[in-house]
Amino acid sequence: MNFKLLISNKFYLFYLIIPFLVFSCGESESSKITFKNGSELACNIFDELQLGVAKDQIPIKDIKIMIKELEAASMRSSDKILEASKRFVVAAEEAATNYYVYPTFHPLAYDDTYEHMANHVETFLSLQKLTKACEEEGIEITSPSLEDPEEDVTIRIEYTIPEDAIVKNLYEANVIIEKYLNNFSWGDFGAKCDQWLKMDYQISENRSFLDIQTNKWVIKYFLKDGKILGPNPLKYYIDITTKELYSDEKNNINSHIAEGCDQW
Repeated sequence: MNFKLLISNKFYLFYLIIPFLVFSCGESESSKITFKNGSELACNIFDELQLGVAKDQIPIKDIKIMIKELEAASMRSSDKILEASKRFVVAAEEAATNYYVYPTFHPLAYDDTYEHMANHVETFLSLQKLTKACEEEGIEITSPSLEDPEEDVTIRIEYTIPEDAIVKNLYEANVIIEKYLNNFSWGDFGAKCDQWLKMDYQISENRSFLDIQTNKWVIKYFLKDGKILGPNPLKYYIDITTKELYSDEKNNINSHIAEGCDQW
């Protein structure tokens, strides 16, 4: 009798446990799906945000909104992305709130002071951590890159320098341009526009040339590797006999990072 009762109790317990196990497994799978969807959403918002800020394409008010959206989405993501996102959100809010012109999530910003430099380094480190967390879960984060210029910089333009030219080579032309830009301020911290040129651009020996028909040097600068903001190319004209300098009107795109230097 006791044996039959024992067997009966086991079957009773079995039928009680099975629904619980099924429910638990279902709930676990549902949680995984929720975390996966939350991680994808958070990483997609982050990708759009970091790329848009890198290219100066998102208004500051929208940057702040997207940071809040990232924070909300990450609450439903995996622990790894949630942890990395918390750090990035704090740093990104600091960058978006305390910069006078346009924020950046990278160090060595054009309007940095020593105080701001520490904030930018923290933002960049947190950006790297969240990028890694997303990519470890199979979610690709776009690396900001420079759009290809419309001309092939590897092809050299041939030209002849007249004997009566006062500006005889690219080196002399470059010096004239740097001295000219040194007359104008780059931002509000004492830097000059020639420093903007030297920091972000490289003179092109292949695409710069002397135009015999106009007797002018056509000097072209292209953005250096790792630089993605500003007119590209940057172009100036120098009269070979008078040293008179002209800036190409296409230089002036009102770039945030140029802080007015592209108008000269």
